[in-house]
Amino acid sequence: MTDTVRAVGKLAPDVREEAVRLALDLCASPPEGPGSIPDRSQLNTLLRAALGTPSTTEAVLFIRYQAARSNKSAFLAKIADEVERQRWAGDIDAVCFFLGSLVRAGHVARKAAEAEKRAGGNRGQSGRRG
Repeated sequence: MTDTVRAVGKLAPDVREEAVRLALDLCASPPEGPGSIPDRSQLNTLLRAALGTPSTTEAVLFIRYQAARSNKSAFLAKIADEVERQRWAGDIDAVCFFLGSLVRAGHVARKAAEAEKRAGGNRGQSGRRG
């Protein structure tokens, strides 16, 4: 059993729901558009760091560190700010659950944005010559 699976069992259903909703909301309206969502490996790095510490303060500091060295800094800073604002901010299991949800929500949002971009580039092009 992984740490994230164990963490889920400890969390109240309303905390899980809040964490998932926050992840979806952040990915639905990223600060600098869909391209500002970090890729899956960058988000997994945040999750792995959080899983490796019992301290939510350390986990948030790592997110801020990544923001300072990334071209996705606005999104990462927003993640850190939002985590600190939550009522579950002091619960590392909740933070890990949120980051795991964020990995999935971010991946889905990036894929949807890529598909939309591809579809937008093909509009009005029938391939026929007039």
